[in-house]
Amino acid sequence: TLTLRVLELGYSLLLSDADVVWFKNPFDLQEVTGSPLNLMSDAHFGYAMGGTNYFVNSGFAYMTPEASSIAFMREVVKLLASRPDKMDQDAYNTAMSNWKRRTDEALTLSIMDPATVSNGWVYFMRRLGQRENADMIAVHNNWADGLDGNSYHQKVFRFREHLLWRSDPLERYTEQRLYLTYRHGGDGDSVDVWRDVEAL
Repeated sequence: TLTLRVLELGYSLLLSDADVVWFKNPFDLQEVTGSPLNLMSDAHFGYAMGGTNYFVNSGFAYMTPEASSIAFMREVVKLLASRPDKMDQDAYNTAMSNWKRRTDEALTLSIMDPATVSNGWVYFMRRLGQRENADMIAVHNNWADGLDGNSYHQKVFRFREHLLWRSDPLERYTEQRLYLTYRHGGDGDSVDVWRDVEAL
């Protein structure tokens, strides 16, 4: 609701979750600010997932106080009020999927290039931007599943592994990444990292 209120007051805004790293100032870039409603993709490949035209991530978004952006956020707020168990991202995607059924109003939006504004799957697993030598803008460290449903430690580890964690002293890092290796000494059993974590 705060996002909607900011837009209704006539201000543009950039939403950025705490687990998003900016590689450069997003306010200076057309890729981020070039549309009244500019969202990032949360799909594994391209922009679509699960039978939708777009599958968006609410962790990094740019909005201006245009009528369609305000109408979109009103729909998101309405969905969240009717379903308190929904996350913002669910409401964004539901609002987009149902837009044409609910209103005749045009929705002006863009989806940022996943190679330059990447979700966690695209950046850390597919490494799309790195393989394309893309001019990276931001990465959202999502698509992380931790033990006991806690993804915090996995996110910190991924940030550190990719030299994106800035809360540690510089002495913690060397010029190159260092890896821990483990040779399984079992009796022919398959490797189970979670079971063998104590040995690591």
